[in-house]
Amino acid sequence: MVNKVFFIQIGQNMEIYVDDMLIKSREVEDHEANLRESFENLKRNKLRLDPDKCVFGVTSGKFMWYMISQRGIEPNPYKIATLRAIQSPRLRRKLSA
Repeated sequence: MVNKVFFIQIGQNMEIYVDDMLIKSREVEDHEANLRESFENLKRNKLRLDPDKCVFGVTSGKFMWYMISQRGIEPNPYKIATLRAIQSPRLRRKLSA
C-alpha cells in the first residue's frame, strides 16, 4: 500500500522499506517542499505517522541497517565493530559448517 501511495516520490525524494520511510533532498531549500508533498500524500490516503519514530531536520542517520548522510550510504559502524570482534576459528573442525 505504501508503495502505491508514494510511487511518484520513491527514488526521487523518498526511499521506503516495509513501513520505514526516508524523505531526502539534495538541497536544504528543497526539503520543505519534499516534506509537504509527503504529508499531503499521507493525509490524502488517511495514513498516519508514529511521532515516536519520526526524526526531522537531520543530515544523517540510520536507515535499513546503513548510515545515510550527505556523503552517501555507508556501513553502520556498530555492525563493522561487531564483525571485527568475531574471532577466527582456531581449530580445523570449526571451519566446516
